[in-house]
Amino acid sequence: MAEMDKLPELYTQREIDKTRKRQRLMGRAEGVGAVIVAGAVFNFLGWIPTVLVIAVVAYGLYRLLAKSKSPKEEE
Repeated sequence: MAEMDKLPELYTQREIDKTRKRQRLMGRAEGVGAVIVAGAVFNFLGWIPTVLVIAVVAYGLYRLLAKSKSPKEEE
């Protein structure tokens, strides 16, 4: 903690708060956009194929991002 006290202040609290507010709004806008795009995809393709594709993509991402155990850890 003592090392953190030695760091120079790069931004004021007002700038930090302003950036947090902007990022929060951008996140919400991205979420709304994702819901609209998902709704359009659901309308064009139908629910069952879309849900199946989402499930396959989610499983693939899980397999890629999940930390696999090394053979030593499995024993």
